[in-house]
Amino acid sequence: MKKLKLTSKERTALRQSIKHWERDIIAKLSLGIPIDDGYNYGTHCPLCKAFHDDDVDAPLESVCVWCPYQKAYGVECDARNGKGHIGHFLKYFLNPTLHTACAMVASLQRILDTEVPNG
Repeated sequence: MKKLKLTSKERTALRQSIKHWERDIIAKLSLGIPIDDGYNYGTHCPLCKAFHDDDVDAPLESVCVWCPYQKAYGVECDARNGKGHIGHFLKYFLNPTLHTACAMVASLQRILDTEVPNG
């Protein structure tokens, strides 16, 4: 994972995304409530809302180039890269369990925890 110097927008979106996962996914899975597949994708994710760019002049799989997850891990959260890394959201989507949801949150928190200080 690459350590980043985060912008205020990136920090805010990461924190909001963690809250979203904890509230909307982990809390429900902890209670045994299944998550509707339609709710599992980026329409509810603060990171996707803030950084997904359908207009970017890049291959389709690279529309997340501005997302701090993609910048830190070198792969979109819902994709695989050529080096064998599988994004944490894709791991969750393929196996929607409490374990994989918590791993997604941990991956986002790791970005915040390893931030390169300004200055």
